[in-house]
Amino acid sequence: SGAPRVLMSDGCVDCGGCPKCSTNKTPLINAARRGRAADVAKLLADGADANEPSTDGSGYTALYFASQQGHARIVTMLLEAKAKVNVATADYKFTPLYAASEQGYAGIVTALLRANARVDQAVEIVGGDESGAKVDLTGFTALCTASKLGHADCVVALLDFNANVNQAI
Repeated sequence: SGAPRVLMSDGCVDCGGCPKCSTNKTPLINAARRGRAADVAKLLADGADANEPSTDGSGYTALYFASQQGHARIVTMLLEAKAKVNVATADYKFTPLYAASEQGYAGIVTALLRANARVDQAVEIVGGDESGAKVDLTGFTALCTASKLGHADCVVALLDFNANVNQAI
């Protein structure tokens, strides 16, 4: 294929076709998602765009995946490379802040907020759960999900940055 092939530090060639690599992710996204800080640093030094989204139009970015997976060092590197903190995915309008809050990564939540993440940005989730029941979480914010999932440290961080406790869902 015409996709760039990047040798990762673990010996993997970012081919986009094996279980470690995803065909719709850039080498930077794959490295960030897998927690490969040395690879992220090299890719950024070689000119990779910290804001380049996945190639499938979904809008997922390296910062989103690093935030979701709890890779704080990579989040810091991407923020230093001017990654945009408020970019939302095309499907559910997930943001890095929402992803970190959902997973309970308070340190990442704080780093994103310090980088001016919009504390009350809401998602648009309408679908079904495993049982087939309708799920509508449209309007949920990082504070809603952190509270619902019991991530007290994230709740405190969000409140420290003036999250709206009365935002309607």
